[in-house]
Amino acid sequence: MVLKILFFCSVFPIIANAQNQIWKHEDGCLPNSGSVYEVWSGVNSSGNISLLKPISQIPLQPLNSMIRLCWSDIEKDLDHYDFSLLDKAFVNCYKYNQKLSIGAFVITNGASKIGNVVDGGYCSYPNYLHQRMKSSNDADVLYKNANGVLNWEPNFNNLFFIERYIKLLSVFSDYLNSYQSIEKSQICRKDYVRFIEMRFLGWWGEGAYPTALIPSDFANLKKIVDAYAVSFPDIWILAPTNGMRYNSNTALRDFNFYLLRSKNDRGEFGLFRDNWGDNDLLYSTLFYAGNKASDKGDKMYELIKNKWQKAPVIGEPIRLDFTQKYTPYLNLVEQVEYMHPCIIRNSNTSLDKMKGDNLTAEQQKVILEFNRMYSLIGFRYFFVLKDIHPLDRRLELILNWGNIGLTPTYDLWYIVFFIKDDSGKVIWSKQSGLDLRTVYPHPNLKYGYYSFDKIAEFKEFIPHLRGNLYLKVVDPQNISPNMYLSQQGRLIDGSYFLLNIE
Repeated sequence: MVLKILFFCSVFPIIANAQNQIWKHEDGCLPNSGSVYEVWSGVNSSGNISLLKPISQIPLQPLNSMIRLCWSDIEKDLDHYDFSLLDKAFVNCYKYNQKLSIGAFVITNGASKIGNVVDGGYCSYPNYLHQRMKSSNDADVLYKNANGVLNWEPNFNNLFFIERYIKLLSVFSDYLNSYQSIEKSQICRKDYVRFIEMRFLGWWGEGAYPTALIPSDFANLKKIVDAYAVSFPDIWILAPTNGMRYNSNTALRDFNFYLLRSKNDRGEFGLFRDNWGDNDLLYSTLFYAGNKASDKGDKMYELIKNKWQKAPVIGEPIRLDFTQKYTPYLNLVEQVEYMHPCIIRNSNTSLDKMKGDNLTAEQQKVILEFNRMYSLIGFRYFFVLKDIHPLDRRLELILNWGNIGLTPTYDLWYIVFFIKDDSGKVIWSKQSGLDLRTVYPHPNLKYGYYSFDKIAEFKEFIPHLRGNLYLKVVDPQNISPNMYLSQQGRLIDGSYFLLNIE
C-alpha cells in the first residue's frame, strides 16, 4: 500500500529517545555527493542556482562536477598527450570535496564549433588522424549541419581510427591511476572520479548521428566498448542513449543492445541522457514503448526504463533558445519518475535570463518544475528508531531505514554509530553492517509519496554505556562530506542524535 509519509516516535522508560522529523520533498532538495545536481568544471557559476530549492539548512556548495573533453584536447599530435585541462579539474575537486564525471573524448560536434579548424571544418580529433583517414579508402566526412557549421566526422570503418582511440583510452587509464600533487597532498586521480561517460559516438558524444554517417560495422564499435570496460574496470561507465532510436541499421541495433548489456567489475554500464525535458518524437521513440527494438526476448525501452535498478542514470536538460517557449521543461517530473536518474546537471538550460521578479507565468512554472525535479532525483534516506531491547550489558536497537528519493546510492557509504560521554569524548564507535546501496525506493514512486514495504529493518547492538548515542553516514574515501539524511536534526559535525543512555 502506498501512503503519505508518516514519521513517529517511540518512548522508552529508561532511555530518553530523541527522534527527528522527516524532510519532505516539498521542503527542498538534498544535494549530496552522487545525488541531485552537477555543475560544469566544479563551480556554481556554471549552473543556474534559481533552479534549486535546497532545504534551508543545506549549503549549495556543489559536490558533483563534470567536464567534457574532445580527443584533440588531450592528444595534440601522435602520442603527444596533454592532460592539463583535467589536472585543473582535479584541483577543483580537491578544493571543493567534489567527485568528477568525465565526458570522455567527444569526436563529433553537432552545432558546436569545437576542436581545431582543418581543411575547412572543425575537427575534434587530432589532425594527424584526420590526415591519415583522408588519404585512406575509409575517409572521414565533412558534414554541414542545419546551422551551416562544417564538421569533420570520423569513419568507424577505419581500423587506424579504432586503434588510436583504444590507445587513447589506455593512456587515459594510466593517467587516472597515477597521482597528482595538490596543496602538498598526493591524490590518486581515480579516487575523485565518479563516472566516465562514453562519448565517442554522435553529436557531443550523445549517440545521435547524421544518417549518412551512421557506422555500419558492429565489430569496430564493440572493440571500443570492450576497451572502455578493460581500461576502467572499477569506475562506473555510462553509455549514451540518444542514438538508441537508430535500430533499422543492424550494426547500430546490435551496438545499442550491447551497450545496455555491457558491464565491468563495477556492474552494468549506466546511461546518460542529454535533453531531459524534450517531449518530441525523439523522447517518445527512445524511452517509451514507441521504441520497438527487441533482441533475445529483451525490449530496448524496458532495458532503458529499468536501468536505474542496476546502474546510474544521469544527464543534462535540453537546451532551448531563449526565444522558444519552455513547454518541454514542464515534463521533467514525469520523465524523471519514469527513468529514475540520480543526477541531472543544472546547466545547459538557457534559463540564465530568467532572473528577478519579472518572470512570466510560464517561466515561474518552469522554475517550479525544476525545483520539484531536484527534490525527487537521487537518494533521500531516513531512519526510524523502531524499538530498543535492553540485554545484559548491551542494547539491541531496531532501526528502519527508508528512501524517498528516486534511486539508491551507487557509492559505498559507511553508517557509523558512536557514543560520547558527558565531556563530549567519543568512548565507543562501530560501523553498521547495513549497505545503503541495498535500500531502494519504491519502483513506482510518485511525487510526495512513500511505500512502507520498502523500509529496511536492521538490528544494531550497542554497549550499555552512559552517554549520548549518535550516527553519521560517511564517505570511506574521506572526500565527500557526511551524507545529509532526509530528516531534521543534523549536527554541525554531520551526525544525528539518537538517544541518551542512562
